[in-house]
Amino acid sequence: MVLLSEYAASLPPAEKSRYINKLERCRMEKDPYVVQDDWHTECDRLPDLAWHDITSYMVCTPSPYTKESIKASYWHAIKITYK
Repeated sequence: MVLLSEYAASLPPAEKSRYINKLERCRMEKDPYVVQDDWHTECDRLPDLAWHDITSYMVCTPSPYTKESIKASYWHAIKITYK
């Protein structure tokens, strides 16, 4: 039996059954929306971040999009708009 979150446990029987079926097909033993006992919400437990960490992540992380594909979709949208 799958451990369910409060939300999933409150679903009507048909929806609850479908939800449990999906979890079992994904081989999940626990509802991903169950909050763990060791979960913390205090901000002081978060890692320190500075603007350069975020900039580095946003700029240096590989993307599936290339400059050419973005330009192509932009120009395609403009052509559709002005037809």
